[in-house]
Amino acid sequence: MVYESQACHHSVEEMGGAVRTYYRSADVLITDEVFAVREPVPMRFRLERLGDAQVVTDDVRVAHLLAACGMALTLLSAAVAVSWLDDVLDRVTVSMLGAVSAVAIAVRWRNRSRGVELRAIYGGDEVRLFRSADPAIFGAVRQGLARALENRADVADRA
Repeated sequence: MVYESQACHHSVEEMGGAVRTYYRSADVLITDEVFAVREPVPMRFRLERLGDAQVVTDDVRVAHLLAACGMALTLLSAAVAVSWLDDVLDRVTVSMLGAVSAVAIAVRWRNRSRGVELRAIYGGDEVRLFRSADPAIFGAVRQGLARALENRADVADRA
């Protein structure tokens, strides 16, 4: 699986002539030819090879399950370690570390980003095009991609 890696801040001239831009920001560029992102890794997807674009939201049940398992495993590990220790100070230390770790997991779970992703099939593989927890930015990127794909389909129908 090899994709073209490019920064998405190309000028129209660099991309080879008159290119219609559907969305442009510091992190995303959508034209009638490419969908380019800078994060988490600079990638450039040619629209002609892109298909079945869809919105995917985080599964909240999985997040709850993972957080609960992490806290349970942390507390169980602390309980087992405490039962093996003889010194009271060691027992208190391990108990405190276990409790702090469980609280850290709970806080991280509570503050997690509830992201939405754009995924698509690219050259036969499912890829994540874009992810954002900001509904306004996500909506603008989704709309830009939809318009670019619709335009591409219209041009193909006319040919």
